[in-house]
Amino acid sequence: MTKSALFAVFVLLAIGIAHACSPGGPDPAARNDYGGAINTLGWSPQGHIVFSYGLSLDGAPSNSIYAPVSIYAVKDDGSRMDAIDFNGERDPWVSSISPQLSPDGSRVGYKKFKTGRFCGIVGGHTWSAYVSNVDGSGKRRLTDGGGSAPVWSPDGERMLLYSKCADTLDEWALCIMSADGSEARPLPWEGLDTTHAAWSPDGSRIALYGFRDGERMLYVAAADGSELHEISAAQYAMKRSPPSWSPDGRQFVFVDVCDSGKSVCHERDDLAVYVSSFNGGDVRELADIPQGDANRAMQAIWSPSGAEILLNDGYNYDIKGEAKIVDPDGSLLASWPILPESSPIKVRAVFIAAAWSPDGSKVAFHDGEGTVWTLNRDGTGLHVLVVKGELASQRSEVT
Repeated sequence: MTKSALFAVFVLLAIGIAHACSPGGPDPAARNDYGGAINTLGWSPQGHIVFSYGLSLDGAPSNSIYAPVSIYAVKDDGSRMDAIDFNGERDPWVSSISPQLSPDGSRVGYKKFKTGRFCGIVGGHTWSAYVSNVDGSGKRRLTDGGGSAPVWSPDGERMLLYSKCADTLDEWALCIMSADGSEARPLPWEGLDTTHAAWSPDGSRIALYGFRDGERMLYVAAADGSELHEISAAQYAMKRSPPSWSPDGRQFVFVDVCDSGKSVCHERDDLAVYVSSFNGGDVRELADIPQGDANRAMQAIWSPSGAEILLNDGYNYDIKGEAKIVDPDGSLLASWPILPESSPIKVRAVFIAAAWSPDGSKVAFHDGEGTVWTLNRDGTGLHVLVVKGELASQRSEVT
């Protein structure tokens, strides 16, 4: 190649690099292929409430994966908050999201990823699944280069996660493994992409959402992957929370977000709440739960006693939603604002996660942006624990 040709190539490369690195290039957030992190919340028997929170590039609170997100545990009396997995790196970004408490409250499973950057543009995501003690000690990676947040079995000895858990796998699959990451194997569901799995209380069954041949459906299977049953009463679409089993394991409740235009769904993008028998043989819509804008439940969670179901309305930008408590037949027992009008805090979030206290007397909420509060099961007794990632007791607007 002549000197003039080499010079021309050099100039073109320089122009391309300058264009890629120019301030007018794509926003790193806009280049993120994975969207926002799933906002999850857990309340342990020891009184720890576990959540994830981070700061976006401009310093604003954000629980999204284009920010360094960390996982924290706050005592349910608001007296102390500790980092379980703290991420301070911004270039490349490292985040830990979607914490899942073990049944005994001693450990946390979560998803961790690192995003590479070239000239300020996001690229090269790497994912792994981790487990840690709730005090942040004993961190252990379960998967190398892939994995969803683990879902614990009721005895805490096994986990479900979506990953390439075997060298023979060409695609990701729902895998089952021991809690230490050993004995990993895929469940035998070829061609089925799965999300949001939930163990039955005795650990014998799994309810999960699956995507196959262009259709999103709900399934129930034995824990070893056999006896996979499709719940075919309706076509289930977008999901933000897993099914919730009744404590006796005979039924589970789930939220259905239907796509508009689907003949088997409601007329608009409505949300319906259903209860299914453990084997999918009986699926019914909860009574007395209005459709349309009045029904905004994004989570349906069975209470620890089994006598009530919490419907979490927290999917909006102005926090005017309500929490509803219904009995298993759907009769409305109580309803109250997720955040009372008299609250000293204001939040603006997309998906507010909820969790019952272990004794069923209270409910915790997290706005996804570092604010955590609890309410009694009748909506009274607001207790703000964390505001924008800081203990509320240390902030003047709350105290």
